[in-house]
Amino acid sequence: MDAHRHRAAFNLGFYTHQIRPTIEALLGPFGQSSPYTDMGRAVYPVKAAAKRLMPARTAASLVEKLEKINFAVVSIRMGVVKSQQQVEQLFEETMAEAAEVTTAVAEFAEASLEGVGTVLYEAGRLISVWSLMTEPNNLPQDTLKAILLNLTSAGLREAATSTRSLFAQFHSEESSYSHHSAVWQLHSQIIHELDKRIAIELMESDSEPVSRNQLTGLPDLTQFERDSLQYLENPRQPLSVAFIDMDDLKALNTEIGHDATDNVIRQLADTLVSELEHRAVVYHRSGDEFLMVFKNTEGSEAKLLLDRLAKNVAEQGFTTENGMRRITISGGIASYPSQANNFEELTIHANEAMRMSKSRGKRLVLIYGDGDLGLASN
Repeated sequence: MDAHRHRAAFNLGFYTHQIRPTIEALLGPFGQSSPYTDMGRAVYPVKAAAKRLMPARTAASLVEKLEKINFAVVSIRMGVVKSQQQVEQLFEETMAEAAEVTTAVAEFAEASLEGVGTVLYEAGRLISVWSLMTEPNNLPQDTLKAILLNLTSAGLREAATSTRSLFAQFHSEESSYSHHSAVWQLHSQIIHELDKRIAIELMESDSEPVSRNQLTGLPDLTQFERDSLQYLENPRQPLSVAFIDMDDLKALNTEIGHDATDNVIRQLADTLVSELEHRAVVYHRSGDEFLMVFKNTEGSEAKLLLDRLAKNVAEQGFTTENGMRRITISGGIASYPSQANNFEELTIHANEAMRMSKSRGKRLVLIYGDGDLGLASN
């Protein structure tokens, strides 16, 4: 198991156990405020980890459940579901779906993870539980020992030292001590240590060829993850990440067929590269979804570029066997450091902004911010 998979195993353990509490915080009691802004913070890392660690069919099934959970939460939060009875029923169904996800992930971890992957998954799970405790100083000594053992077994000695220090602080500080942010800082430290391992592996691999999407030839999600380590090398420079997605892909597939749709996606990829030349690095995430990284660019500037791109895409038309077809795209943007503390958080927020643009009627580019559900159209 390589460093990328180690990181995914830790995230799988940590974020899977954030899903149910996040649903409860966002939806119950219904309509009240919560410290959470969206489901993406929990759902997106689990999806990414599942795709890296699990067999394709298992991952696809889990991703489908996660998308269903995210859609249900957004529907309730947006007021799409009107009656209180329907809201409560959907809430119960979503919590049951989340329980199934937790069980499926636990069964996979027990059956398929091994070595460092196993101990990092367990460390992630236990630290996640700790982050959700209302009284962090009540963490049992046995649980603390288990966290320390797992981190040490994985070679994360700095994180183990930080965990001991954090536990001591919880027992010495007043009750107002912000343990939630402290445990999240511990999580970030572990991710940082694992990212350093990934960087070392990449350097040792020596000029690894660019990983490309077979359909479009653009750098793919694997290459995006490799490149992500370099994007925040200069923390003083702004950085924006954008997700875009074709609108109504299923309807287009039904109307013109998969082969013709693939040809449209290829043409869209060419348009993205030509429109954003010298301004952004374009990646083909999967299907009709694309990622863009704008170096030294604030979110407002990236939005101007994507608004112009979306307008040009809608107007230009794409060639098919049955003539020209017009398509539209939706997008989401997040920026560092104003809307994220690290690159992983940046991609989560950009993805959530894109999902929200879909739910608000498509043909939109939204910026992650402080508006409704944590988003603002800017």
